[in-house]
Amino acid sequence: MSGIGGKVGYAARELAANADDPEWWRSRLVHRINGPVQRRFADAVRPGIDVLDADWDVFIVLDGCRADLFEEVLGVGADRGGPYDSYRRVRSRASQTGEWLRTTFPKTYGDTVYVAGNPMVSMLKPDVFHHLTESWRDGVDAELNTIAAPQVTDDALKAREQHPRKRLVVHYMQPHYPFVGFPDLHFSSFEMFHEVGVELAGDDRASSVWGALGKGLVEREAVWRGYRANLEYVLEEVERLVDGFADERVVVTSDHGNLLGERLWPVPLREYGHPPGLRTPGLIEVPWAVLTGDDRPEITTGTVQSTSTADEQDINERLAALGYV
Repeated sequence: MSGIGGKVGYAARELAANADDPEWWRSRLVHRINGPVQRRFADAVRPGIDVLDADWDVFIVLDGCRADLFEEVLGVGADRGGPYDSYRRVRSRASQTGEWLRTTFPKTYGDTVYVAGNPMVSMLKPDVFHHLTESWRDGVDAELNTIAAPQVTDDALKAREQHPRKRLVVHYMQPHYPFVGFPDLHFSSFEMFHEVGVELAGDDRASSVWGALGKGLVEREAVWRGYRANLEYVLEEVERLVDGFADERVVVTSDHGNLLGERLWPVPLREYGHPPGLRTPGLIEVPWAVLTGDDRPEITTGTVQSTSTADEQDINERLAALGYV
C-alpha cells in the first residue's frame, strides 16, 4: 500500500502546486492521453523504419529535420530526387532524439562507428558501438552557441579513414535549434540549470524558440526562416562529406521533426518543438535521401570499444545550451 500511497501523495502535491497553471494541464493531457493513444494506434498500423535493417554504408542524421523542410530546401519529392539518386519520406520511430537512440540502438554494434554532434549519444549510448567520436565536445562554437557542423564533417572523414570497413553514422546537430545566425531567436530560461550555475545565452522569456513560438513571442514565419537557414547551413557540410564517400551507399535522414503549432489528436491541443512519445506527422515524417554508390566497402564486425570521456555535468551543460531540459 505504501507504493500506492506514495503515488497518490505525489499526485496530490503536483495538483496542489499546479492546479492554476494551464500549461501544466496542457502538458499532462499531451503526455497522459495524446502520447499513449498515438503510440498505440500509429505504431500498430504503420511502425517506423528499422534503420539498422536498411541498406547503407554511411548514415547521415540531420537532427530535428522535418521532411517538408528538407523537400523545400532541396527541391526533392516522390518523383524527383534532386541531387540524390532516390528520395522518399519515411516514418521515424521517435519524436525526440533520446527516444530515437533508445529505439534504434537497443543492443551493441561492433560493425558501427558513431560520430556524434549531439551530446545525447554520449549520455544514452556511449558504449554500444565499435567506436564513438564525440564531435560535440570539440565542436562547440561559443559565437554560434551550438555545435559547429564543420567539426562533425572533419571527424567523420577521419573516422572513415580509421575504420574503412565499418558502417558509419554521422549525427549533425542541425537543423536542430539554436539557429545559426539568428540571435533574436535564441531563448534560454532553463531554471533548473541556472540553479546549478549554468548560464546560457539568449532571451530568458522562454526555454527555446519553440516555447517562444507557443507563447506568441515570435512569429511562425520568422521561426521557419531560422529553421530553414539552419538546414541550409548544415547541408553545405553534408555536401562536403558525401564528396568523400562518392562510392559508398549514403542515406541522409533525420531522427525526428518539429511541430510549429499543429494540433494533436485525440485531444486537439497545439504543440511546439519535439516532445517525446508522440506520433504526429510533423514529428515522425522525415526525409530518406539515398546516394547509391558503386564501389561499396565490405563491412566487418569487430569488438565494441566505444566509450565516453565526458562527465555528467559536461553533457548536461551542453544539452542545456542546445535546448534540452
